[in-house]
Amino acid sequence: MAKRAARELGLEYENARLIVAHLGGGGSISAHSGGRMVDLYNSDQEGPFAVERAGGIPSLKLLEYLEGRSLSFTQGVRKLTHEGGLYSHFGVRSIQAVEDLSHKETSAKIVLDAYVYQIAKSIASFLPIFSGKVDAVVFTGGVVHSAGIQKALEEKLFFVGKMLWYPGEFEMDALAEGVRAALLGQEQVHEY
Repeated sequence: MAKRAARELGLEYENARLIVAHLGGGGSISAHSGGRMVDLYNSDQEGPFAVERAGGIPSLKLLEYLEGRSLSFTQGVRKLTHEGGLYSHFGVRSIQAVEDLSHKETSAKIVLDAYVYQIAKSIASFLPIFSGKVDAVVFTGGVVHSAGIQKALEEKLFFVGKMLWYPGEFEMDALAEGVRAALLGQEQVHEY
């Protein structure tokens, strides 16, 4: 999505300064500079919580939680990566259902506001990488279909400048584009 956004901004990816927020069941926020990702929050381990992911949580509280419930490592990972985030509060994985509930219940609104706040805070934490000047903040993922979430993020992040919205999942497109570039010799294949 960073490469697509750069093209749409009329920039070469290598010269673009972008922050990309993928908002879905999981989530990630990444900073792109000099043609590569230079920093990342991944909600499996850190950063803002997501629809299903716990994100970064206080380590001592986590240990207390796991020990208090006698959860194994595997059970703990499942709780954090598939049963955390908004799901842990509402028992649903639909952002629309959570938004609907937030219009009826103050406690649900508080949790949804915290979700937006954590995303905005994580995005803003990358601004020093670019001395505060980014070409755009790029949003993608299923949650980006929500006009309410878009509006809330625009209100929190108006000061960063341009925001691009690409609702939906594009992982398969990105993988195909990467394979194509590797086959054509346009990108080097790396082993991880």
